Amino acid sequence: MADNDLPSYRKAVYLVFDVIALGFVLEGVPRLIRQEWAGGSLLLAIAIVLIFVGIAIAKRVSEIQDAVKILWDRLPSQKKLAASLAENESLKKQLAAASTPQASMLKIHSAIYGIGNANDADLTEILQNAQREGLWLVVNNNLLPPGSKDPAPGSLKLLTVIYSFGNDPKKYTTVREEYQELVLPEDAGLIERTAKEYDDKGLADRAAQASTHDSERQRLEAEKTDLRRDLAMRPTQQDLVKLQNENADLRALLPPPLPPAPISVLAGC
Repeated sequence: MADNDLPSYRKAVYLVFDVIALGFVLEGVPRLIRQEWAGGSLLLAIAIVLIFVGIAIAKRVSEIQDAVKILWDRLPSQKKLAASLAENESLKKQLAAASTPQASMLKIHSAIYGIGNANDADLTEILQNAQREGLWLVVNNNLLPPGSKDPAPGSLKLLTVIYSFGNDPKKYTTVREEYQELVLPEDAGLIERTAKEYDDKGLADRAAQASTHDSERQRLEAEKTDLRRDLAMRPTQQDLVKLQNENADLRALLPPPLPPAPISVLAGC
Protein backbone atom coordinates (compact mmCIF):
# COMPACT_ATOMS: atom_id res chain seq x y z
CA MET A 1 0.00 0.00 0.00
CA ALA A 2 1.37 3.43 -0.96
CA ASP A 3 2.09 6.01 1.75
CA ASN A 4 -0.81 8.19 0.63
CA ASP A 5 -3.36 5.32 0.47
CA LEU A 6 -5.92 4.51 3.16
CA PRO A 7 -7.36 1.01 3.73
CA SER A 8 -11.03 0.44 2.73
CA TYR A 9 -13.38 -0.48 5.59
CA ARG A 10 -16.65 -0.65 3.61
CA LYS A 11 -16.33 -4.32 2.65
CA ALA A 12 -15.29 -5.19 6.19
CA VAL A 13 -18.49 -3.65 7.58
CA TYR A 14 -20.58 -5.50 4.98
CA LEU A 15 -18.88 -8.77 5.91
CA VAL A 16 -19.43 -8.38 9.66
CA PHE A 17 -23.13 -7.67 9.34
CA ASP A 18 -23.63 -10.37 6.69
CA VAL A 19 -22.03 -12.98 8.96
CA ILE A 20 -24.23 -11.93 11.89
CA ALA A 21 -27.32 -11.99 9.65
CA LEU A 22 -26.32 -15.41 8.33
CA GLY A 23 -26.22 -16.70 11.90
CA PHE A 24 -29.82 -15.58 12.46
CA VAL A 25 -30.85 -17.16 9.13
CA LEU A 26 -29.22 -20.48 10.03
CA GLU A 27 -31.05 -20.40 13.35
CA GLY A 28 -34.39 -19.26 11.94
CA VAL A 29 -34.72 -21.66 8.97
CA PRO A 30 -34.65 -24.84 11.10
CA ARG A 31 -37.34 -23.36 13.35
CA LEU A 32 -39.54 -22.71 10.34
CA ILE A 33 -38.95 -26.28 9.21
CA ARG A 34 -40.10 -27.41 12.66
CA GLN A 35 -43.11 -25.10 12.17
CA GLU A 36 -42.03 -22.74 14.92
CA TRP A 37 -43.44 -19.86 12.93
CA ALA A 38 -43.09 -17.08 15.49
CA GLY A 39 -39.49 -17.75 16.48
CA GLY A 40 -38.34 -18.53 12.93
CA SER A 41 -40.00 -15.45 11.44
CA LEU A 42 -38.51 -13.23 14.15
CA LEU A 43 -35.00 -14.51 13.48
CA LEU A 44 -35.36 -14.05 9.71
CA ALA A 45 -36.72 -10.52 10.26
CA ILE A 46 -33.73 -9.69 12.45
CA ALA A 47 -31.42 -11.01 9.72
CA ILE A 48 -33.07 -8.79 7.09
CA VAL A 49 -32.85 -5.76 9.39
CA LEU A 50 -29.16 -6.49 9.99
CA ILE A 51 -28.50 -6.60 6.26
CA PHE A 52 -30.09 -3.16 5.73
CA VAL A 53 -28.39 -1.73 8.82
CA GLY A 54 -25.08 -3.05 7.52
CA ILE A 55 -25.66 -1.31 4.18
CA ALA A 56 -26.45 2.01 5.90
CA ILE A 57 -23.48 1.81 8.27
CA ALA A 58 -21.14 0.77 5.45
CA LYS A 59 -22.28 3.80 3.45
CA ARG A 60 -21.63 6.09 6.41
CA VAL A 61 -18.22 4.51 6.98
CA SER A 62 -17.42 5.11 3.31
CA GLU A 63 -18.34 8.81 3.65
CA ILE A 64 -16.15 9.14 6.74
CA GLN A 65 -13.29 7.44 4.94
CA ASP A 66 -13.64 9.82 1.99
CA ALA A 67 -13.47 12.80 4.36
CA VAL A 68 -10.39 11.36 6.07
CA LYS A 69 -8.77 10.78 2.67
CA ILE A 70 -9.34 14.43 1.74
CA LEU A 71 -7.58 15.49 4.94
CA TRP A 72 -4.86 12.94 4.22
CA ASP A 73 -4.33 14.37 0.72
CA ARG A 74 -4.26 17.91 2.07
CA LEU A 75 -1.18 17.35 4.23
CA PRO A 76 1.33 18.44 1.50
CA SER A 77 -0.81 21.50 0.72
CA GLN A 78 -0.96 22.37 4.42
CA LYS A 79 2.84 22.32 4.56
CA LYS A 80 3.05 24.62 1.52
CA LEU A 81 0.41 26.89 3.06
CA ALA A 82 2.37 27.10 6.33
CA ALA A 83 5.57 27.92 4.42
CA SER A 84 3.78 30.63 2.42
CA LEU A 85 2.30 32.12 5.60
CA ALA A 86 5.77 32.29 7.15
CA GLU A 87 7.17 33.91 4.00
CA ASN A 88 4.24 36.33 3.94
CA GLU A 89 4.97 37.49 7.50
CA SER A 90 8.70 37.79 6.73
CA LEU A 91 8.05 39.89 3.61
CA LYS A 92 5.68 42.18 5.51
CA LYS A 93 8.35 42.72 8.18
CA GLN A 94 10.97 43.45 5.51
CA LEU A 95 8.62 45.91 3.82
CA ALA A 96 7.87 47.64 7.14
CA ALA A 97 11.59 47.85 7.92
CA ALA A 98 12.35 49.24 4.46
CA SER A 99 9.59 51.84 4.85
CA THR A 100 10.93 53.04 8.23
CA PRO A 101 13.15 56.11 7.84
CA GLN A 102 16.72 55.34 8.90
CA ALA A 103 18.66 57.71 11.10
CA SER A 104 21.04 59.78 9.01
CA MET A 105 24.74 60.13 9.82
CA LEU A 106 24.53 63.75 8.67
CA LYS A 107 22.77 66.04 11.17
CA ILE A 108 21.70 69.54 10.21
CA HIS A 109 21.62 71.74 13.30
CA SER A 110 20.86 75.02 11.51
CA ALA A 111 20.30 76.23 7.94
CA ILE A 112 19.50 79.93 7.43
CA TYR A 113 18.98 81.43 3.97
CA GLY A 114 18.94 85.17 3.39
CA ILE A 115 21.02 88.31 3.90
CA GLY A 116 21.12 88.34 7.68
CA ASN A 117 17.93 90.18 8.59
CA ALA A 118 14.52 89.31 10.05
CA ASN A 119 13.26 88.05 6.68
CA ASP A 120 15.79 85.22 6.49
CA ALA A 121 14.28 81.77 5.80
CA ASP A 122 14.92 78.84 8.16
CA LEU A 123 15.64 75.75 6.02
CA THR A 124 16.82 73.54 8.89
CA GLU A 125 13.83 71.16 8.83
CA ILE A 126 13.88 70.81 5.02
CA LEU A 127 17.54 69.80 4.90
CA GLN A 128 17.36 67.62 8.01
CA ASN A 129 14.35 65.65 6.71
CA ALA A 130 16.10 64.77 3.45
CA GLN A 131 16.84 61.01 3.50
CA ARG A 132 20.62 60.92 3.04
CA GLU A 133 24.13 60.33 4.35
CA GLY A 134 25.31 63.31 2.36
CA LEU A 135 23.80 66.34 0.64
CA TRP A 136 24.47 67.96 -2.71
CA LEU A 137 22.49 71.04 -3.67
CA VAL A 138 22.59 74.35 -5.48
CA VAL A 139 21.81 77.34 -3.28
CA ASN A 140 18.84 79.18 -4.76
CA ASN A 141 15.20 80.03 -4.10
CA ASN A 142 14.10 76.51 -5.05
CA LEU A 143 15.11 75.43 -1.54
CA LEU A 144 12.34 77.53 -0.03
CA PRO A 145 9.12 75.78 1.12
CA PRO A 146 6.18 76.03 -1.32
CA GLY A 147 4.44 79.38 -1.01
CA SER A 148 7.40 81.09 0.70
CA LYS A 149 8.57 84.49 -0.49
CA ASP A 150 12.08 85.44 -1.51
CA PRO A 151 13.64 86.70 1.75
CA ALA A 152 15.60 89.42 -0.10
CA PRO A 153 14.46 90.02 -3.69
CA GLY A 154 17.23 91.37 -5.93
CA SER A 155 19.96 90.73 -3.34
CA LEU A 156 22.65 88.06 -3.31
CA LYS A 157 21.69 85.75 -0.48
CA LEU A 158 23.79 83.40 1.68
CA LEU A 159 23.03 79.95 3.04
CA THR A 160 24.65 79.33 6.42
CA VAL A 161 24.58 75.70 7.58
CA ILE A 162 25.73 74.27 10.91
CA TYR A 163 26.10 70.47 10.77
CA SER A 164 27.77 67.46 12.36
CA PHE A 165 28.47 63.97 11.02
CA GLY A 166 28.31 60.53 12.61
CA ASN A 167 29.61 60.24 16.17
CA ASP A 168 31.79 63.31 15.82
CA PRO A 169 30.53 65.78 18.47
CA LYS A 170 32.13 68.71 16.66
CA LYS A 171 29.80 71.06 14.79
CA TYR A 172 30.92 72.59 11.50
CA THR A 173 29.74 75.83 9.92
CA THR A 174 29.77 76.40 6.17
CA VAL A 175 28.53 79.32 4.09
CA ARG A 176 27.59 79.37 0.40
CA GLU A 177 26.45 82.24 -1.78
CA GLU A 178 23.33 82.02 -3.88
CA TYR A 179 23.85 79.88 -7.04
CA GLN A 180 26.87 78.12 -5.55
CA GLU A 181 27.01 74.37 -4.92
CA LEU A 182 27.02 72.92 -1.41
CA VAL A 183 28.22 69.41 -0.56
CA LEU A 184 27.85 68.03 2.97
CA PRO A 185 29.85 66.72 4.66
CA GLU A 186 32.70 68.59 3.03
CA ASP A 187 34.65 65.47 2.11
CA ALA A 188 36.41 64.74 -1.18
CA GLY A 189 35.23 61.13 -1.25
CA LEU A 190 31.59 62.10 -1.03
CA ILE A 191 31.93 64.87 -3.58
CA GLU A 192 33.10 62.28 -6.14
CA ARG A 193 29.84 60.36 -5.74
CA THR A 194 27.84 62.44 -8.16
CA ALA A 195 24.10 62.46 -8.51
CA LYS A 196 24.38 60.76 -11.93
CA GLU A 197 26.20 57.74 -10.44
CA TYR A 198 23.52 57.37 -7.79
CA ASP A 199 20.73 57.56 -10.37
CA ASP A 200 22.47 55.00 -12.61
CA LYS A 201 22.78 52.61 -9.67
CA GLY A 202 19.10 53.06 -8.86
CA LEU A 203 18.12 52.31 -12.48
CA ALA A 204 20.24 49.14 -12.51
CA ASP A 205 18.70 47.96 -9.23
CA ARG A 206 15.18 48.60 -10.50
CA ALA A 207 15.91 46.69 -13.74
CA ALA A 208 17.24 43.71 -11.75
CA GLN A 209 14.20 43.86 -9.47
CA ALA A 210 11.85 43.91 -12.48
CA SER A 211 13.60 40.84 -13.95
CA THR A 212 13.27 38.98 -10.64
CA HIS A 213 9.64 40.04 -10.37
CA ASP A 214 8.88 38.69 -13.89
CA SER A 215 10.55 35.35 -13.11
CA GLU A 216 8.59 35.04 -9.88
CA ARG A 217 5.35 35.85 -11.71
CA GLN A 218 6.06 33.11 -14.28
CA ARG A 219 6.77 30.61 -11.50
CA LEU A 220 3.53 31.49 -9.73
CA GLU A 221 1.54 31.21 -12.96
CA ALA A 222 2.99 27.73 -13.53
CA GLU A 223 2.02 26.70 -9.99
CA LYS A 224 -1.51 28.02 -10.46
CA THR A 225 -1.84 26.06 -13.71
CA ASP A 226 -0.83 22.87 -11.93
CA LEU A 227 -3.33 23.52 -9.15
CA ARG A 228 -6.18 24.09 -11.63
CA ARG A 229 -5.67 20.58 -12.99
CA ASP A 230 -7.37 19.32 -9.85
CA LEU A 231 -11.07 19.34 -10.80
CA ALA A 232 -12.23 20.20 -7.27
CA MET A 233 -9.91 22.86 -5.98
CA ARG A 234 -9.71 22.62 -2.21
CA PRO A 235 -9.92 25.74 0.02
CA THR A 236 -6.37 25.25 1.27
CA GLN A 237 -5.05 25.31 -2.29
CA GLN A 238 -7.04 28.45 -3.06
CA ASP A 239 -5.56 30.11 0.03
CA LEU A 240 -2.08 29.00 -1.07
CA VAL A 241 -2.45 30.59 -4.51
CA LYS A 242 -3.80 33.80 -2.95
CA LEU A 243 -0.88 33.98 -0.50
CA GLN A 244 1.70 33.31 -3.21
CA ASN A 245 0.25 36.15 -5.32
CA GLU A 246 0.30 38.46 -2.31
CA ASN A 247 3.93 37.50 -1.59
CA ALA A 248 4.88 38.32 -5.19
CA ASP A 249 3.20 41.74 -4.85
CA LEU A 250 5.05 42.36 -1.56
CA ARG A 251 8.37 41.49 -3.19
CA ALA A 252 7.65 44.03 -5.92
CA LEU A 253 7.06 46.73 -3.28
CA LEU A 254 10.40 46.15 -1.53
CA PRO A 255 12.86 48.86 -2.63
CA PRO A 256 16.25 47.80 -4.04
CA PRO A 257 19.22 47.95 -1.63
CA LEU A 258 20.68 51.44 -1.47
CA PRO A 259 24.37 51.91 -2.36
CA PRO A 260 26.65 52.86 0.57
CA ALA A 261 26.54 56.47 1.73
CA PRO A 262 24.31 57.89 -1.06
CA ILE A 263 24.05 61.58 -1.79
CA SER A 264 20.57 63.09 -2.06
CA VAL A 265 19.94 65.71 -4.74
CA LEU A 266 17.09 67.98 -3.75
CA ALA A 267 14.34 68.45 -6.36
CA GLY A 268 14.47 71.68 -8.25
CA CYS A 269 18.22 72.15 -7.89
